[in-house]
Amino acid sequence: MSGNLFKSLATVSGMTMASRVLGFVRQILITGVIGAGGNPVADAFWAAFRLPNM
Repeated sequence: MSGNLFKSLATVSGMTMASRVLGFVRQILITGVIGAGGNPVADAFWAAFRLPNM
């Protein structure tokens, strides 16, 4: 039973870490394509991206 718990914990932890890393890579790519702050297109994109998450 304990081994199964640790296997599940490792799976969830690994998937969470992979999700965080891929999200970070996504942020880097998007920033490289549309630019950082001060750009009206970038500001509109980030506003539209964040609104559904509020």
